[in-house]
Amino acid sequence: MGKDKFIKELVKSLQGEVPESIVKENAKYYEEYISAELAKGSKEETILEEIGSPRLIAKTIIATSPDNYENSKVGADYDTETENLNVKFKNFNLNEWKIKAILFGVLLIIILLLALIFKGAFYIIVNYGWLLLLIWLAYKLIKRR
Repeated sequence: MGKDKFIKELVKSLQGEVPESIVKENAKYYEEYISAELAKGSKEETILEEIGSPRLIAKTIIATSPDNYENSKVGADYDTETENLNVKFKNFNLNEWKIKAILFGVLLIIILLLALIFKGAFYIIVNYGWLLLLIWLAYKLIKRR
């Protein structure tokens, strides 16, 4: 593959995925980079081998494109008008009360299951927790000196 074919494949892979300005910017960058390396005396094959696949480069550029972050299905942003943090995961807005209620319910079920499984240890912690805390604090004080 030559320089021209590399650039054409890169542009083709980027078009429609990122804004045209990013396509042009990256095509220009790689064109200039390859030309500079050729001017230094490197072989075109070696340069293109070191750079790697234009499709893989395009995937990386698409993944790191600012527009890709805006359309991301996972993320958070701060709304300055309402002063709220909007958190989303796939199709779920984690700020909705229904999602919070479901997450709270799942957490409660997990705690109850753990209490049933480890009922002896849970009983000791609940009834003698203050004593365990005092013993732990005494240990820390002794260890500190």
